[in-house]
Amino acid sequence: MNHPLVKDLLSLYIDDAVGEESKRLIEAHVAECPECRALLDQLRFEQQTGYDFPDAEPEVEPETGTPPFIRRLKRLILRAAIVCVIAAVAVLAVGWWGGREASEHEKRLEDQELIRMDSDLLFLSPPQEQMFRESGVRLEFLEKQFAHEQSHIRYRYTWDDPDIDYVREDIYWPNHLVVMDLTHNKVLERLNNTSSTGYHQDEEIWELEGIEHDTKEVGVQLPSVAVFYKPEPFRKDLNQQGETEINQTIRIHNIEFLIEKAEVSRDYITIHYRQLEDIKKVGLYVLTFQIADREGNQWSKEPLIDFQTGKKRKATIPRYKGMKDPFQLQVEHGVLIIPGLHYKYSVSQS
Repeated sequence: MNHPLVKDLLSLYIDDAVGEESKRLIEAHVAECPECRALLDQLRFEQQTGYDFPDAEPEVEPETGTPPFIRRLKRLILRAAIVCVIAAVAVLAVGWWGGREASEHEKRLEDQELIRMDSDLLFLSPPQEQMFRESGVRLEFLEKQFAHEQSHIRYRYTWDDPDIDYVREDIYWPNHLVVMDLTHNKVLERLNNTSSTGYHQDEEIWELEGIEHDTKEVGVQLPSVAVFYKPEPFRKDLNQQGETEINQTIRIHNIEFLIEKAEVSRDYITIHYRQLEDIKKVGLYVLTFQIADREGNQWSKEPLIDFQTGKKRKATIPRYKGMKDPFQLQVEHGVLIIPGLHYKYSVSQS
């Protein structure tokens, strides 16, 4: 087995999620490869010494470090093609992927993008339990059912902080629940999602396909969640065309931002800004903006956000039909992005 392939399969190997023939080939390669031996030692160390995730309810077993099922999920989705290379020796392990229709292929691409973005967020952000604690938002599981006919999960976000305007999950494409049958290394198909928003709360219900009769455990990755904080007043008149220098700092939820400039073109209004606080200490915040035109109409694209993790950010607002210049730039919200939490559930078979 070649070196790059072994490196990609090591996380599956330590979770005992590869076939016997693949395991034999991996072990033979690791015995002769110092780099892969070092990587395997590092993965085992992370598995044994990572930080704890918070309990959402008593039945949930939080994972440590990067949860094993999430590592497995990343490999199954992001490296599906690599797994298919060894289909001759692990047909059962990858058979699930081969029987899906084109629509399932599109869903897998969505999952691939979601896992990539979630991985970026986890790397950049402080631990999720710290972010929830400091955000003012609470997460409560209301119901979960994993059955052969159909599965579903219901949970709720609540908050009391008057500076929080609202909390949402559907903030960028894609952002959704991922549930994995750990017994069969299978991602459950999502059938439906409904959201209901009330006073200081947002409730989510996810309906999924059923599990197998012999499924013992499932892993759940919640969607990333966005907390929309009210800003301090900010208004800036923009030049009708071209660039407007701003260079003004604002503070939202004790996080400081520098709004550098705005550019007005024929099709877009682009705002350049920076988050001045360290993302690894406070989390990823993005700014959303709205445009007031000369007739007092306000234009925005919330709840969608421009998801960016670099120091220099750009927010864009299309020049919608009916917008009449000159324009005034206003800050709509400061948005904290909390990466999706991970849990493992034991399944009771009736």
